[in-house]
Amino acid sequence: SYQHTGTQSKHEYGAFLSACLAYLMTRQQDQVGMTLFDESIRFDAPPASTPAHLDRLFAGLEATPTGGQTKLADTLHTLARRLAKRGLIVLISDLYDEPEAVFRALHHFVHRHHQVILFHVMDPGELTLPYRGVKTFVDLETGQQLRADPRHVQDAYRQAVDNFVREYRRRCAQQNIEYVLATTDTPFERMLLHYLSQRKAVRR
Repeated sequence: SYQHTGTQSKHEYGAFLSACLAYLMTRQQDQVGMTLFDESIRFDAPPASTPAHLDRLFAGLEATPTGGQTKLADTLHTLARRLAKRGLIVLISDLYDEPEAVFRALHHFVHRHHQVILFHVMDPGELTLPYRGVKTFVDLETGQQLRADPRHVQDAYRQAVDNFVREYRRRCAQQNIEYVLATTDTPFERMLLHYLSQRKAVRR
């Protein structure tokens, strides 16, 4: 639920993006399922395409609270084992888990010939650490606190985040997974329109 800039937290941004994608897919008569999770699955709806089902997805997004720690890789393994029918898998996450474990889990989907799109949701503040003066940083998932002067760690931090994003881009390209970095200062509808227009152009 981190929020430094903009009007939406990462949780809110991901929820609106999920709702928009579900609406667009349902309008195309595609069946849409949804799973929301942190350390455990909080909401799970199998694929369907009726207006009532879409309302259920919206209600699930609205009612599911922001979680604490996330077991991303473990949950992906669970979902990959149960999704036998080939389809489109859209993962919306800040990806704060061990990348190697996440990619082992994503490989299950790719191996079973699912098409995978990964929306990597981050707040701009997470990319640049734009703070001045001594600050107390709190891990929103564990509650751990660290007091530090950002000026002393900004260069190393930005390099680490840049490497983190670059590694996901590289590994996604290797596994034929579509990777989209979505920052919360860009309205989700604008980001999605840009992504869809680029995707359409590539497929021509």
